[in-house]
Amino acid sequence: MKQKVKFSNTVKVITSGILLMFLLLCGIGVKNCIQEGTILLPEVLGISVVLLSTLCTIYFMPRYVELTDDNELVSHCVGYKVEIPVENISSVDVCDDFSHYKTLRTLGSGGFFGFLGRYYSPKHGRFTSFIGSSRDSFFVTLHSGKRYLFSCENREKLIELLNQRISK
Repeated sequence: MKQKVKFSNTVKVITSGILLMFLLLCGIGVKNCIQEGTILLPEVLGISVVLLSTLCTIYFMPRYVELTDDNELVSHCVGYKVEIPVENISSVDVCDDFSHYKTLRTLGSGGFFGFLGRYYSPKHGRFTSFIGSSRDSFFVTLHSGKRYLFSCENREKLIELLNQRISK
């Protein structure tokens, strides 16, 4: 069962705003280089940082979540894949109260191409997030104590199937 990751309006606005700002900054850097008639080191470094950070974030952007026939929960990102064998999962819970305002992002993106990376909240503890919309999110807790936050369309159906496979 494969479910697409849907992006919230918040993610769409943040992503559009940051990309627009990046394009504007890159345009200003290129304009300065043309006016000076030479390649300026600060502009080249700035454009490089902007492009590298954008590419890194796109690499981890979630696309879909899949429950395979081989009993694995797989989160597919653009260039990265999280594979969790079902036998390693201790629980799957709906997350209706995730708020990026009450959560500390320790490493990752807070809305640029999704809420990606490592987070901490007093209620949920430490977890790794690959979500496009907080409304469609669910926690996967492993026997080791590690927690993941994923999101996808039809999360209730996916959670139901996961819980059926866990209980076997």
